Amino acid sequence: MFSIFTTIFSIKISFVLLLFFKMSLHILFFREHNRLARLIDEFQPSLSNEQVFQRARMLVVALHWGWKWKAVVGWRIDLGF
Repeated sequence: MFSIFTTIFSIKISFVLLLFFKMSLHILFFREHNRLARLIDEFQPSLSNEQVFQRARMLVVALHWGWKWKAVVGWRIDLGF
């Protein structure tokens, strides 16, 4: 009986840690988006707010997929597969 409670407790702890990690990543992407939007607005003031938002979003998504690509496929390429 004790082992069941220990297992449930450890699953809850790992879920909370995973949730905290995912929230941290979302906050980082949100801040990076705002930083890029400020830079785009500074260098191209003729763009509308929606265009600035979409360009910053496109850059953040490209950055995110670049990280995923390197994490999933990059090590296989390094090993020569």
